[in-house]
Amino acid sequence: MNMIQNIQLQKLQQWMRGPVVAGAVAGAILWGMPNAAAQQSNPTPAQQVRDWKTDAFGVYGGVLGHESDGDAFNFLTCSTLGSDGDSEGWTAGLLYQTPLSQSFAAMLRLGYTTIGDAKEQTEDIGNAVENNATVDAISQHSFDFTIGAISIEPQLMIRPFRIPLNIHLGAQFGFIIKNEANYSERLIAPAGAVFTNGTTERNSQTGSIDNGSPSISAIPGLSYDIPIARSLVLAPEVAYHLDLVNPPTLDPEVSTTFRFGLALKYGPGNVIQIPQGPSSSTTLQAAVQATGVFGDGSEKPVVQIRVEESLGSQLRPLLNYVFFSENSDELPERYNTLEPAESRGFSVESLHYLDVLQTYHHLLNIVGRRMLQNPTATLRIVGRNSDEKQEKGNTTLSRNRALAVREYLYDVWGIEMARMPIEAGNLPDKPSNITDPDGIVENRRVELYSDNPAILEPVFTSDTLRTANPPTVRFRASAQPATGVERWRLTASQSGRTLKEFSGEGALPTQLDWRIDEDQTRTPRVPTPIDYQMELEDTDGNTITTPLASIPTDLVTIQRKRRERIADKEISRYSLMLFDFGKAELGDANKRIVEFIKGRVTLNSTVAITGHTDRVGDPAVNKKLSEDRAAAVAAALTGTNPTTRGLGESTLLFSNDLPEGRFYCRIVDVVVETPITE
Repeated sequence: MNMIQNIQLQKLQQWMRGPVVAGAVAGAILWGMPNAAAQQSNPTPAQQVRDWKTDAFGVYGGVLGHESDGDAFNFLTCSTLGSDGDSEGWTAGLLYQTPLSQSFAAMLRLGYTTIGDAKEQTEDIGNAVENNATVDAISQHSFDFTIGAISIEPQLMIRPFRIPLNIHLGAQFGFIIKNEANYSERLIAPAGAVFTNGTTERNSQTGSIDNGSPSISAIPGLSYDIPIARSLVLAPEVAYHLDLVNPPTLDPEVSTTFRFGLALKYGPGNVIQIPQGPSSSTTLQAAVQATGVFGDGSEKPVVQIRVEESLGSQLRPLLNYVFFSENSDELPERYNTLEPAESRGFSVESLHYLDVLQTYHHLLNIVGRRMLQNPTATLRIVGRNSDEKQEKGNTTLSRNRALAVREYLYDVWGIEMARMPIEAGNLPDKPSNITDPDGIVENRRVELYSDNPAILEPVFTSDTLRTANPPTVRFRASAQPATGVERWRLTASQSGRTLKEFSGEGALPTQLDWRIDEDQTRTPRVPTPIDYQMELEDTDGNTITTPLASIPTDLVTIQRKRRERIADKEISRYSLMLFDFGKAELGDANKRIVEFIKGRVTLNSTVAITGHTDRVGDPAVNKKLSEDRAAAVAAALTGTNPTTRGLGESTLLFSNDLPEGRFYCRIVDVVVETPITE
């Protein structure tokens, strides 16, 4: 019979692509059902895997088996080796997964897959030569191949049941990087016989497979999540490969590839409760109570929250600093940035219902709008660094930070570069405390200065204001065991609308203060109760949700005042900041604000002045400093007879985890109430 004359490599490539991309189905994302009861009971097996709260990373591996009855070896000129395409191999790689919702998640895998096979078949032939005579002989046909490929697998996971069984749907793209195929025919009997070419071997060939376009396959599969340690899951999985492009045989209906494997996944923010034996530890318990903090600083049980609408105005100082992350020159995401088309619709007046910190995060947009309104003004942009560790002496970083601010104002607001000169230095001229971690963070900034005061003047808006009495709700939460708290969240809502949310990790704070009217976009707007509830998770993965509690609410609208002839008033709020470190004296900017306030105070007005500080320093020193600053403002407001008080750091106005939050806590608030006469 005729032996192999040629290995048709393109056909071999088609045969191999199916098994190459027959690799792994994506594993599972960790879901579960949090317990909403007030006390945690022993979880069922279906509850052992909790919700994934953060992304997860891991590794996977498995074995492959491909079976085909199609004409995989149609490049052979004879059928000695048969035509089946059976092969086997393995796959391994890295995975990343992220939750989309409670029942859906996405995964991406990057791995290496290899498959191969070796076939041998003997044949009785009659054309060998022994002692110069033609004799019957036996030859052995040998064929082997090895294929390696890089595979990329996007996957969608679905968790439809209350058990950690996952359904997977996805695709796989294979890129061949290793391809080898070898064939030979060798005489094995009788001893000493040779082919007519005088040797014991003939038609030996070695080939490689050209890399073509990526193969594409659809991959349905299943996996089951088994928790084995804290934040760690082992997932057995099985998958079936369906070829869409370059099928492995000429008849893809009879070609199948299966994968059996394991995935090991770690989610750093995901707590998994592993079944334990009987424990003598205390059952997790939690409670939260609400009290009211009134204008005089007294704390009393809350009987009712009275929200009153009034005509009002607000003056909020504009901090002229943009803060940056360590060794970074990218604008942090918390700063509100716009597209050029969006900038045309931006107005400072639209910020009326935002709180002071939310207004500040529009700093660059406020400056951009004002620079357009004042075409002769210039803006000096000064980049700074903390001058320590990687930022030590790094004025290039300082300059890049300043450039990031200038480029935003140029790209979005169209401010000419010539109007925005750049400077760069190390520590600010007036640095925050360089020995304190908070102070170090505050020195990583860009400072803005203008020759026109209108560019950086306080934001003044007028509209309806809602004020609350008591103005602050203080939540006091407790948990047992208190030292074992992993994370917590407290939510206040009204008619399904979230008004305030606190959350954190580790031990519960002793108190949480909600200044109801600070964020005008989240003040109560209907006369229905305010509901509050706390969710808590301990370090063992147990969860608890406190019973829903409510605070009655009364809403006094402007229309109601007119209808019921309730005395009305106009409320104006002013804030002064940027005091020198540890000082109470008023700077020029604060003196201008004081003069503005004087012009809006009448003989019938009442004026209340409250000083605040941040968390940095000694609490007693901070309280005295806040009192001194309030007194300094009162002394400057001649003829107003104000009341003053200093709260120090006892009531933090904003999160002190952000540098701007600390700056805006170093503030003096002035509230002017003027009766409206008909």
